[in-house]
Amino acid sequence: MAAEGHGVNYQELNSIFKSLGERGEEAQVWKEYNEHVFSFVLELVSQHLSKTTENCLKVRPYGSAAEDLKCIAHDDFGDVDIMLFPTSDNTMIYEELLEYSPENRLHVRIKGSDHPVLQSCLVKDTEYVATSALKDFHPAIYGSSSPELIDRIVQMLRMLSREDLTVFPQCMISWKNKKTSPAFTVDVKQSFITMLEELKKMEESQCLQHLDVAEWEWLAHSIHIARGSEYAKEYAEVMDDLFQYICGLQAKLTEAGPIGILQGFPGYCQEPRDTSENHNADESGSRMGEAASHDQPRDRPENRDADESGSSTKSPNDVSRPNRNDASSFDSQERNSHLSEEPMAKQVIESEDADGKTKDATDQDGNKDPIESKPELKTSTEKVKLTSEDVPLKEDHKEEDEKRKIASKHVYEHILGTGTEMKDYPGIAKEYKRKGGMDFVPALRSGGWPKVARDWNKRERKWPSPEMVDKVIQEGYHLVVKPPKKSASPDCDFRISFSHAEYLLSQEMNDIHRECYRCLKKFHRAHLSKPAGLITFHLKNMFLQTIEETGAELWTESNRAMCMMKLLGNLLEALTKKDLRHYFARSYNLFGVDYIEDHEILEPLADEVKKIMDNPIGISKELIQLQVENEECHSSSEPALPAKPASEHAHGGTDENRSSSSSDSHSKEEVSTVPVLKTETAQGGSPTTSYRYHDLKDIYLQVSRELVDMAFNDADCSLEALDPLEKSLVEDLRELARVHGGKVEDYVKMFETCWELSYYKVWISTESDTRRRMLLAIQGDVEIFKYIGKQEDLAPGNEDAIANRMRDPSIDDPFDLNHVFPAGIGAQICRRWLKRS
Repeated sequence: MAAEGHGVNYQELNSIFKSLGERGEEAQVWKEYNEHVFSFVLELVSQHLSKTTENCLKVRPYGSAAEDLKCIAHDDFGDVDIMLFPTSDNTMIYEELLEYSPENRLHVRIKGSDHPVLQSCLVKDTEYVATSALKDFHPAIYGSSSPELIDRIVQMLRMLSREDLTVFPQCMISWKNKKTSPAFTVDVKQSFITMLEELKKMEESQCLQHLDVAEWEWLAHSIHIARGSEYAKEYAEVMDDLFQYICGLQAKLTEAGPIGILQGFPGYCQEPRDTSENHNADESGSRMGEAASHDQPRDRPENRDADESGSSTKSPNDVSRPNRNDASSFDSQERNSHLSEEPMAKQVIESEDADGKTKDATDQDGNKDPIESKPELKTSTEKVKLTSEDVPLKEDHKEEDEKRKIASKHVYEHILGTGTEMKDYPGIAKEYKRKGGMDFVPALRSGGWPKVARDWNKRERKWPSPEMVDKVIQEGYHLVVKPPKKSASPDCDFRISFSHAEYLLSQEMNDIHRECYRCLKKFHRAHLSKPAGLITFHLKNMFLQTIEETGAELWTESNRAMCMMKLLGNLLEALTKKDLRHYFARSYNLFGVDYIEDHEILEPLADEVKKIMDNPIGISKELIQLQVENEECHSSSEPALPAKPASEHAHGGTDENRSSSSSDSHSKEEVSTVPVLKTETAQGGSPTTSYRYHDLKDIYLQVSRELVDMAFNDADCSLEALDPLEKSLVEDLRELARVHGGKVEDYVKMFETCWELSYYKVWISTESDTRRRMLLAIQGDVEIFKYIGKQEDLAPGNEDAIANRMRDPSIDDPFDLNHVFPAGIGAQICRRWLKRS
């Protein structure tokens, strides 16, 4: 093993290979990120998908990042492989369903004609499962909501890659899906700022302490909408606690440096969630503020609201909106994927008394309203849904479902808006030389062990342990979309993937294994990547074979150089013989046509490896020096980026801007407690307010009540003296009352319901005058009332039909979704949020 013929000074070479193979600070940061942040987030996604999809989807990372074999370069922070696969037993693929290709033993076809799930996923006129079933996320495999969910993710990625969302800009995102590739690829290019530098900036600036609670409440409100609950005042107090917790956490994490920020991420996410879910626990429960700073606990909201007898009010988790079911919503698929759109408006219907008779419109004193009433205007007790329920479709419902999908896509595209994707952004694209990305690989899970690799568990070896071999075989493998290059039927050819087995084997690797492999990858990047053909997958298989032959015990600090020379020697032998066997399936030559079409390129690559082995010290030193020069060069050429404006208030403005009212009722006494309309201008000239969510709600309800009062109770009101917009709204309300009737309180309640969506319009608006901002939101709500009111089939029980009509862009009288929210509001929220946070 000593490679004696090369006359190598192994003691010096040990030190050089150590320097070349060590992670380095940036790579260590990425390791911690992948372990504590990325994998944690994917696990949360998996838990969510397991609850919301029929076949329990799993999303997990594989490859170098998951195995801690990642090699970070000055211009490349590497790729992450993410596999998506169903885990239900009814989607498991067993050996008897596989038909192996005689020419390409790692490629198979799946016979699905008798399979209860896969029989709807076949290539036409065959018994084989179509590869497009995976690429298109067929509902039978991935669940009924998956195609729409994936389509929305793609739309979101495209939105994030637009010029108008490039905040500094630091990052460029592009998405591609090649037919012959097993993966959906998201490529990311960024400026020269490394993750380590970003974390240090976070540590130095204490930037988390400058976050404005008011700028995050839209997210908290959206989460509550998706859960079907109200973002009540008690939850706003929880938000205060959360931001206190973040500030305390920031102080704690920065004591441990940038790595501490990443390592603390799971606890940071888990603790606030647990605390929020147990917000109504007794006094022995922990508070978020206590966990962060160990301050004295404040009284709980439920204890503060308790009456003198000691009984507590309803806890935030039990808060329910009395008229929640009156609101219309984008339902079904959107709700199942937790991407639900929010309620639009209550339906206008006739009001009946207990005897079923239509009541006259009267005021609170029992008098007739000043406007002659028709059938009374009142809120419905049923939801107006914008999608149908998510149930298995019958044949005669397919056309209706297709219309629903088109309408849902129309709504989603309206939210995201349109823009130019940033491909060659002038003056900036040239700076994007640091790249990386993610590969999303749809797959099927297979039980047992493939026939083509049966000899792997039987052959003599020094590594891995017998227990690990058993575990690898027991946990099985995956099937991915990857036809052979010369395939007669690429539409049904799958490839066996051993990514999970490789991940398990990595758990029995030590630091010397990993450092030698990183060192080998650096040699490959600098000397063996041209001519193109030899890839890291080749190196990985040769690496695993070498460990199996030598045993893990030999890979020690003192043997580092010998182990590295052994790797180079085995690579040289494979290149010379033009034969590199797959580690798990020895019958498969990886230098075959699927990877190396022209064997002539192997000869110059073998010559390069021989040069490295003849002068490992000299070439390694040159590689280290080049690496240092590149890092210094790119560090010094980092483009100057605009500084983020710091919020003046950490928790949503001064006390005088915050409402002291604890009730959402609308008596005259409470209207007087609404905050004074006050506008601030943020740095950079963008008008904004520091009002919190409930402050804005109080102002909105105050203004809407004033308009209703003018329309119903102030007959002597001079419309000519009003602002043109106010005049128009009063006239519209009077017309609605004339045609549909209704009492003052009916209209007030309708505006209360509309606030949930109006909040987004109010929050995102750039209008500097706060009252006018409210009037513009109310104008959209009135247009919703008018559209619903003129529907001929307006009646209880017909809410779905009206709601679907409002989403359908193809009807003769299409509803303008700008009345609900401005086109591109999703992009506007992202832009606003990113700039402030």
